Amino acid sequence: MVFATGSEFSLTPKSGSRSPITLKQGSFVLGSSQSTDIEVIGAKIAGEHSRIDVKSGRVFITDLDTEGGTFVDENKLFPGVAYILGSGSEIRLGDGSPDASFTIQLPVPPVSMMDELLMSSFKQQFQISASNEVNKMLDEEGI
Repeated sequence: MVFATGSEFSLTPKSGSRSPITLKQGSFVLGSSQSTDIEVIGAKIAGEHSRIDVKSGRVFITDLDTEGGTFVDENKLFPGVAYILGSGSEIRLGDGSPDASFTIQLPVPPVSMMDELLMSSFKQQFQISASNEVNKMLDEEGI
């Protein structure tokens, strides 16, 4: 699995026969037609099968009312409904042949200044209530 950087997301085919596909802001149609953004070969794959939308740092998938269906983590999607994808989500189109199965990888968000302040505050509060042994272990681990 390939990790995305910045505002890019990776769609990694399960078959290993294709390189990860980088997705940026916008809409991408998956299907068996050569005119789609991402051509997918397999049984029960419609010409325009599913659409992936990348917007505002989130990734959504919509089944385009197909006979074979679109699945996320083995759950069949209702046609026309946009579902949000999480990092590691397994996407399957149609019969789920290896060429029609993907994993989505989202970028790890950068740690903000607020996150660092919250972690620092939590660490200070935890160390006050932790035993000397636990504090020593935390210091050795660099936490």
